[in-house]
Amino acid sequence: MTSTADRHRAQVVELTVLGHDAVTIAERVKLSIRQVRRYLAEPAIRARIRELEDERLRAVARKAAALGGSAVVVLATIANDKGQPAAARVSAAGGLLDVMVKIGEMADLIERIAALEERLGGQKEEKPWTPRRA
Repeated sequence: MTSTADRHRAQVVELTVLGHDAVTIAERVKLSIRQVRRYLAEPAIRARIRELEDERLRAVARKAAALGGSAVVVLATIANDKGQPAAARVSAAGGLLDVMVKIGEMADLIERIAALEERLGGQKEEKPWTPRRA
């Protein structure tokens, strides 16, 4: 059976991931702000929030990647179109350069993080909090 505290923790996690602040969460869950902040300070709760936020960011990144190729083609087309005003061509070229730099930085960061994770692989990870099931 799920305890009341576990249900409250789950609601605090969900509302936090949805972007609500401690005051709003306290009002919705019918807890004191202090209790909400206590829950948010728990390492397992913080790990669970981080896990869910990471999931959401990965989903957004997948959507952006799926749409990104066509956006780059549009920018390249505008940048190379002599019929476009100079300001539009410069803006498109700048956008392309920004994308290229960001992709390069992301690839570098991904590689560096993977190397760090490999080095830390033997260390114990903190298990995220999950509510008990009835």
